Order: sequence, then C-alpha cells, then structure tokens
Amino acid sequence: SDGFQGTEGPITLGDGSLIFTETNASRITKIDKDNNASTFLENTNGSNALAFDSKGRLISVQTVAGNTKVGVIYPKGSEAVLADNFEGKPFPRPNDLVVTKAGGVYFSDMPQGNPTTADSLTPAVYYIPPGGRVMRVADVDRPNGVQLSRDEKTLYVNNVAGEYLLAFDLQTDGRLTNRRNFAKYEGVTRNPQ
Repeated sequence: SDGFQGTEGPITLGDGSLIFTETNASRITKIDKDNNASTFLENTNGSNALAFDSKGRLISVQTVAGNTKVGVIYPKGSEAVLADNFEGKPFPRPNDLVVTKAGGVYFSDMPQGNPTTADSLTPAVYYIPPGGRVMRVADVDRPNGVQLSRDEKTLYVNNVAGEYLLAFDLQTDGRLTNRRNFAKYEGVTRNPQ
C-alpha cells in the first residue's frame, strides 16, 4: 500500500495485522492479514513510534510541537502522559521507544531540523521507570532508533550523526553504562546538520 502520510513505528497485533503511525496525519493505520487498510486510531498527537506494554496498553512518542510527550494512547479510557518534560524543559522531539518486560520505557529525543537554544534540552536517551520519574540516561549526538536485546541487558541506539550503532549495558535501576561502538555503518555518509 502507499499514499500514507509519514509512516513510522510498525508493530504487529495478535491477529496477524500490522499497525503503524501516519505521523503527519496524526493517526494510526491498520493493515489486516488480507491487506485491507483501515484507521486504527485518530488524533494521535503526531505519534511516531509505538510499543505495547505487558498490560496491553499502546504507548507512543508524540511529536506535535508544543505538546511533545511519551504516553499511553490506547485502549480508550487508559490514556495517560508518562513524560512530557525533563527538569521542567519540554522534549524537542521524541523519536523512538522500546518498552521493557517490566514496563519501563526507553526513548530517544532529538530536535529534527530545529536548532536547540540555551534553554532547551539537547539530544539524549531517556528512561521512564514503571510508575517513576523520567531519567536522562545517555547523551547521544542525534539518537534515533532504540532497541533492547532479547535478554534486556543491552540497549542499542542508532546515532544518525555518528559512524556507529551504539550499545549500552542496562543497570537494575534503568541507567545505562559501558557505552561502546557496536557496529560501524558502511557506505553511509553521516552529516550532523
């Protein structure tokens, strides 16, 4: 299928269908196993990345300027803001997320073509512990995709301004240690601008 408006965050549902965000249209679209497209959810505040937690709640990073946040958007009636700022400063543009089995949320945040000012947050990776307050866990030039290893001992971060996919060890409190280059990008010219 084509004709969508800014596709991101594809994940599968238990019935074999696929949902993904149309960030520019502020909706989530579903394609069922017979390849039929339909609207899954409207008015998603520019949701970009998606993940289900162990309770079956759909969590997204939301990118509408002036209302950026990470929150629960589905099922209806369970909507909640998990984080919309760090130390009183709003996130420039949350980009991607991954949810741990215990319900913690790692997400990347970076200005996308928007210059940072002295009073704005710089690009970073954050962690929201279950029921806790957001923590800044890694400074990365331009963090994009984030993913956990199957054993949830390693977090991988795509640094689109760098030459390497980064890896970090997870600590029991969610903090990250042992930053290292995991894999070198081949044949890609990186531009930090």
